[in-house]
Amino acid sequence: EGIPDWMATFADLVTLLMCFFILLVSMASFEVTKYKDAMHSLKGALGVMMTPSNVIIKRTVQFPKASGKSQKQKRSATMARKVRHTIREYQLTSSVDVELTKNGFGIKITDPMMFDKGKTELNASLKPFLKKVALLISEMGDTEIRVEGHTDDSPGDNWRVSTGRATSVVKYFEKTGIDPAMLSSVGLAEYRPLVPNTSSENRAKNRRIQVFVEYLKK
Repeated sequence: EGIPDWMATFADLVTLLMCFFILLVSMASFEVTKYKDAMHSLKGALGVMMTPSNVIIKRTVQFPKASGKSQKQKRSATMARKVRHTIREYQLTSSVDVELTKNGFGIKITDPMMFDKGKTELNASLKPFLKKVALLISEMGDTEIRVEGHTDDSPGDNWRVSTGRATSVVKYFEKTGIDPAMLSSVGLAEYRPLVPNTSSENRAKNRRIQVFVEYLKK
């Protein structure tokens, strides 16, 4: 005659519950001591082993650690706040700015803070700030750092200047210990202006370095 109808439904329910708890366990991270405490408690409850009266059972639940895009955005926001604090610490609020992006955050540094006019060598005065920023970025883990060089439309070899400046920043980041595999640089000359090149003030805004720190897509 086969099994009763109720037993098939009950077996399905038990199987689903088992799968649910397996998923919870697979996503959770356990501390060994808490795991052993829980096992002692379970065995004692089932009568398999009596739990000594002097053992304290910690009734805490270890939830899976948050992950995913929302968690990365929170970490990016936290790191951006730290960078803003560093900007204020080094009194660079007039030349350096930071803002959140879709996958991380970006740091904008305007000329002539970083480079002398027409030069590609990094000014020594900014190196302490960049070193502090590099240390903060290293705390983030799996990220990629893209450095963009921009110029205004003044006559000259703007491709060389913008590329050379971006490369100078990348090389300095490498010296601070950042994995070079996570670094890239690009020179965009005068072709990505923030504002029209119609005045000396606007041209100063367009001469800039932008450092984009973004989490790797997995």
